[in-house]
Amino acid sequence: MRRLCGTCQQPIPEGGASWSFTMSIEPPSQNTVASNKGPGRHKYRKFREDYEELLRAFMAKLEIPKARGRRRVFITRLYSARGQKRDRGNIVGGCKPLLDAMTNVGLLVDDKEEFLEDHYDQQRANAKGVWIRIEEIEK
Repeated sequence: MRRLCGTCQQPIPEGGASWSFTMSIEPPSQNTVASNKGPGRHKYRKFREDYEELLRAFMAKLEIPKARGRRRVFITRLYSARGQKRDRGNIVGGCKPLLDAMTNVGLLVDDKEEFLEDHYDQQRANAKGVWIRIEEIEK
């Protein structure tokens, strides 16, 4: 059975090698990190640095090689029972520090479309966080 994108519900082709893991930092709303000026700049940097630390640990633990080409990334925001689902703009914009961290540690060559196919979803869970699946896209 073919997988469907959680956002657009279009079929997703199978990729090559893949890795998945869950991190305890829930992606913020875009409203929290939208500004790269003033206080927003510090919040953005803090999220990015925290993600980089966790991503480096998962890269080592799962032996994920640095990206050399295009990758497909599934990002699923996990929110608790009291949390609410966010609109698409807020979930995608709030994941920008995560994508930048993935680029900085080498999980992505870059977050430009030529190197990244990204998919976003949200699910209620027992604990807040983010589930990530990374797939090599075969050429």
